[in-house]
Formats: sequence, C-alpha cells, structure tokens
Amino acid sequence: MRVFKKIRTYVTCAKGATAIEYGLIAAALALGIAVIVFTLGDTLVNVLYTDIPAALNQ
Repeated sequence: MRVFKKIRTYVTCAKGATAIEYGLIAAALALGIAVIVFTLGDTLVNVLYTDIPAALNQ
C-alpha cells in the first residue's frame, strides 16, 4: 500500500510541470529577443552611433 501511495503522490505532483512551463516561457522570450536583435540590430547600431551623433554635431 505504501508503494501505491508514493506512486499516486508522484503522479499528482505538479511542481515539475510548473518548472517546465516556466522554462518554456523563458525559452520563448529568449527566442523573441534574439529575433528582434538580429532583425533590428544593424538599424539600431546605425541610429545610435551614426545618426544621433551626426545630429548632435550640427
């Protein structure tokens, strides 16, 4: 009987599922940030290091 109780406790435990869900959310956010950085990176560098200093020097 003790074995069945431990198995039931293990199967109904949600701690692992919650950790996996948070891991998936973190992975999705990291992927989204990476896509934005690789897509807009060159444009952002040009604005920060070329356009803004040129406007300030005029």
